[in-house]
Amino acid sequence: MNDTSLRRIHDFTANYFFWQGLRWVPIGAALLLLSLQPGKLLPFVHGAEILVAAAVFAIALAISSRIGRWYRRNFGAVRGESTMHARRNLLKWTVFFPMLAMAEVLDCLWRPPILLSGLAWAVAIVAYWASTGRGRDHYIVISGAFAVSAFAPLVLGPGSVIQRMRFLVALIGLVYVVAGVLDHLALLRMLHGKETGDAAAV
Repeated sequence: MNDTSLRRIHDFTANYFFWQGLRWVPIGAALLLLSLQPGKLLPFVHGAEILVAAAVFAIALAISSRIGRWYRRNFGAVRGESTMHARRNLLKWTVFFPMLAMAEVLDCLWRPPILLSGLAWAVAIVAYWASTGRGRDHYIVISGAFAVSAFAPLVLGPGSVIQRMRFLVALIGLVYVVAGVLDHLALLRMLHGKETGDAAAV
């Protein structure tokens, strides 16, 4: 086995949790559902809609947790590298989450001619891909799709703040579903050695 194959296996095992893509599918489905709910903002901020949103996400997280147990039962568990996760968490909370939040605030308050949140998500997706073992090149395509989505107001019209946020929530939900399925398929390929060229790689 060459050094490249060993590095791929290291990156995979160190980030094994993030390759368990079916975990994200229920969360994406919940976002898609909530993007269709009648509401005044994002789209669940008034009255009973808050309870509906909370219930939908509670169900999605419960299903995601059960899927996680299914992964452990059928594929085993791997201990991640604490230093790698600590660095990723630091960047997530100090750089990328504030960047995403600021972009969404600007989109809501300023309504620029393009969707700044789309550009912010494009950058964040590339960072996520790079920090979780790479190997899943569909994230490069997804990042490109978010970058293109930034120009949706120029094609579809400026729209209201609500319409912009609904569009973004729906897009994020769709990405969670699609990327989750593709992550799972990439995990299967790794476990069968197809991405390392060695059938007994993992």
